[in-house]
Amino acid sequence: MLRYLRTFYTTLASSTVRDFLKLHLRYTGTSEDTLIDHYYEAAVQRVFASAHIQVGSSTWIAEIDQFPCGVKRLYLPPYPLTSVSSIYYRDDTGATVEWLAANYRVSTTEGYVEPEFDGLYPSDVDSLIQITYVAGYSSWATVPVDVKQAICFLVEHYFDQRAPVGVGISTQAIPETLQVMLDQINRGDEFLSHAGRQSYFDHIYE
Repeated sequence: MLRYLRTFYTTLASSTVRDFLKLHLRYTGTSEDTLIDHYYEAAVQRVFASAHIQVGSSTWIAEIDQFPCGVKRLYLPPYPLTSVSSIYYRDDTGATVEWLAANYRVSTTEGYVEPEFDGLYPSDVDSLIQITYVAGYSSWATVPVDVKQAICFLVEHYFDQRAPVGVGISTQAIPETLQVMLDQINRGDEFLSHAGRQSYFDHIYE
């Protein structure tokens, strides 16, 4: 079993973000503000789906059947991992046990949990490992430049292309150069390699 439950998230939508996007769009009016906010929300979701990056703080619960073998890292998408609140599992007696934070370390840079040095994952696990953690950038100021640029380009694309099909012009759902940028900032490779899957989004519930 592999399941990810997102219990809470924000997108950092604010007048500050909108003003930043309007500078990129070279738009000084106010009549399109609501639409720009909408396009921003859509861009954040596209970055999440395409690059495995959460713009805005989010709380997750991951449910898995077993820990990785040995000391293999356990990746917790999406990026960036901010903190791990708790790890519980059901042991071979049926009791719910907490794996204490002193026994594992969290890499927020790479987004994984692993046993502390010279340590191992619990060996008495029967089933139902539940990991509660926080992921995502908590403020617009902390969002990396390349992620902001991808969002700006997405918003500009949505702003300029307001119909799925153009009449008399050549259009693309997402321009190739923008897709390349999304591929470059993609942080899902570590998890996908670990899980042996094409995508983990088939296992997300909200």
